[in-house]
Amino acid sequence: MKGILKIAIIGGGIGGMCAAIQLSKQGYQVDLIEQRDTLKPLGAGISLSAATLRALKEIGVIDQVLEIAGSFSLIELRTAEGHKIMQAPVLPAIGAEDLKNHNAGILRTKLASILETRLRELGVNVIVSNTVEKFQNHKDGVDIQLTGENHWRHYDIVVGADGIHSKVRKNIYPDYKGLKFTHQGSWRIVIPRYFEHLTMYVGKTLKAGMTPISKEESYLFVLDHHEQDEAIPQNEWPQRLAKLLAEFGDPLTRIKQKIDEGEIEEKDIIYRPLYTHLIETPWYKDRVVLLGDAVHSTTPHLASGAGLAIEGGIILAEELARADSIEDAFKQYQARHFDRANLVISSSTRLGEIEISQGSPEEHRNIMIQTMQRLRERI
Repeated sequence: MKGILKIAIIGGGIGGMCAAIQLSKQGYQVDLIEQRDTLKPLGAGISLSAATLRALKEIGVIDQVLEIAGSFSLIELRTAEGHKIMQAPVLPAIGAEDLKNHNAGILRTKLASILETRLRELGVNVIVSNTVEKFQNHKDGVDIQLTGENHWRHYDIVVGADGIHSKVRKNIYPDYKGLKFTHQGSWRIVIPRYFEHLTMYVGKTLKAGMTPISKEESYLFVLDHHEQDEAIPQNEWPQRLAKLLAEFGDPLTRIKQKIDEGEIEEKDIIYRPLYTHLIETPWYKDRVVLLGDAVHSTTPHLASGAGLAIEGGIILAEELARADSIEDAFKQYQARHFDRANLVISSSTRLGEIEISQGSPEEHRNIMIQTMQRLRERI
């Protein structure tokens, strides 16, 4: 689009990096601003659904990802004791049928490293250990002042990709209170790869699963129920996770034993309470637009949170390339992406509700199948 030269992306997560890559490909000068001192995120593994792999193919990093990721083409469901109930093939996303395996997992740090290499090759200017201190958003651009600076930086567009507790969103919607606690929490650790495919265990009150993230490793996730949105002290994480794993049989009993013996410590465990939200009013104001968790956040039930953010970056870049005005581009970006985000969030929320209430396994399975089928479609 004519009239756009310089773009700032606030937030160097997966969505922010992918948006930086796509916008840089179009010739824009892109500054990627991250408040931490690195673009490598905290966290264990990340699931890459068929739709997410298709998006990474569009970004241009699919070969590097699949070279080190843990790929799989089946999902296996087991009882808490480990008896196999069923297995189902994973179908490819439309437009990515050429990929050998249709789902994968990878360490978050390794995916971030691949994306960072690509965006630096494209000349994206990465600014770390900094964030926006002051903000002036108007109809012909955005002026921002970074922490510790006494001068203003001018941009034609600012993209707020700074996560679920977005400061950029607060600038647009200062009274926004849309976050909803789902009454579930997510526990994750990296463990050996015990199975070839993604394997899920269904207990009486819990769900656990192991997603391959390399040839040798998987990440274990456990979803549990919380009546209140409580802060759990980190020093209690090993004890809490070990207690949860007591509901399951082998090989999860081996993981519990490693925790009990101190081989797995609190630094090895990631715990997050799960929230959702979706902004239904405009995702933009003047020259500022929101992306990823800043505008829509989901739970991990459909392994699509990161995928939504990546797709959002692709769509935003496409619309800026074809629209006649920035406002038209922002409107079309939201119009194309809203229904998909709403589908993922509403379906994931319902899956969590079924798990908490020990509801219908048939409804749970049908929601999973139907939603994943729709996500195979192109936006």
